[in-house]
Amino acid sequence: MRIAAFVFSLSLVALTVGSAVQSGIAADKESETISRLEKQWITAFFAGDKATVDRMETDTYTAADDEEGLASKTEQMKGIDQRQQRDLGMSYTAEKQDVRLFGNVALLTGLYDMKSGPDKPIQRLQVTEVWLKRDGNWKVEHIQYAVLKPAAQK
Repeated sequence: MRIAAFVFSLSLVALTVGSAVQSGIAADKESETISRLEKQWITAFFAGDKATVDRMETDTYTAADDEEGLASKTEQMKGIDQRQQRDLGMSYTAEKQDVRLFGNVALLTGLYDMKSGPDKPIQRLQVTEVWLKRDGNWKVEHIQYAVLKPAAQK
């Protein structure tokens, strides 16, 4: 009887650990998906690819920054139309990125280096994004970003 109880307990532990490992693997996969989608979305934005940007954002998408405040999706799309050709092709590099999952909501935070032209200095940005999963697809709901001031020289 003791052996049967021990084997049963051991089985429960194995199931619990196995379930936790599977959960961790699923979370890692979703985090990788968010990171991949974010790169596609930002690349499309910098390229002026409105169709891709539109498809990847929710209808209620908003953007907030430290200079212009809050903008709706409609305002963002108008802004893409109004950008100069020289503004297209900006690039960014994610230095640090973290994705945390809360069911069908993902919170992405990161530090990015952005280059807006060959004669422009690199700007460091702190970024926070909210992604929502609806009907099996992740879409960005909100981004808030701020340009960080360069560290003081010693």
